[in-house]
Amino acid sequence: MKMKQTILAVLVAVCALSASAAEPYRASVRVTFASHAAIDGSLPMTFSDEPFHATVTVTWIHNVTLIQGGEELPGTPADAPELQLPANWWRRIEWELKETKGGASVAVDRTRARLLGASQDSEAPIVLRVGESASATIELDKLPQGDYIAQVRIPVTGRILQSNKTAVAVRNGNESAGVRRVYLRARMMAPGVGYEAQKEALAELTQLEPDNAANYELIADIGLYREPVDATLSNYDKAVALLRERASHSPAERNLLEAKIASIEDAKSMVLEYKSRPGQLDLTVEYDTFGTGKRYVLRERGSAKVIRSSR
Repeated sequence: MKMKQTILAVLVAVCALSASAAEPYRASVRVTFASHAAIDGSLPMTFSDEPFHATVTVTWIHNVTLIQGGEELPGTPADAPELQLPANWWRRIEWELKETKGGASVAVDRTRARLLGASQDSEAPIVLRVGESASATIELDKLPQGDYIAQVRIPVTGRILQSNKTAVAVRNGNESAGVRRVYLRARMMAPGVGYEAQKEALAELTQLEPDNAANYELIADIGLYREPVDATLSNYDKAVALLRERASHSPAERNLLEAKIASIEDAKSMVLEYKSRPGQLDLTVEYDTFGTGKRYVLRERGSAKVIRSSR
């Protein structure tokens, strides 16, 4: 019995070694979607009224690292083969989209695909050495609401590159309160959206998130140049009241929240100064590189001179 097990183990090892030796290099194809935050552990979401954006990345990799006799075999040799992608390789992508429930296929017209960006010049052939990647971000037609499994194939000279299956959810924005919140924020931040649309989305968010001070602060921020001073100050006051309430129940966050309150109070005094000197000053809201922090800056109009800025 022991000999049979030994023979079986040797056969498995030989088969693995043979398979690896037969094709030690391969293309890894990955598909990711421009999606919004998942809700309650659901799939990454996109919405049915926005274009469907996907990024396809092709990486040429050394398939396996073999261990033999306790020693690692040499890694990628200098004469390792290269992968050649033809010019406009992204146009060759064949899309397969299937609904999760029922498995019905959804037609994707690749002739209507539009290139949004690429890691390399896609108009010329691309040569990938081991470890190198090429990617392309593509806009496809909008999809109807549903849960989908996506897979792509890319025919190139002598082979067909294929991705793993990737799941994505398409929602219309009304499925639940959580989805609605994500939808409203996505619409508010969409390129080219106007002030009235932003204001409308924020007004609805304050109903869905009555304890979120950031919504009132943002309403005030975007209305600096458009709303009467009383309306702007009122929204800042609502944000401060909510932050004070939260600080009273959360000692661990108190210092952070009090710093935020101080920044808003600075903003209020700058709003008053800005409104009291019409045509003389500019008041701007400036965000840091990552969009996670901001400050209010008051400048002389037509000059870079900073009169004051928030803490």
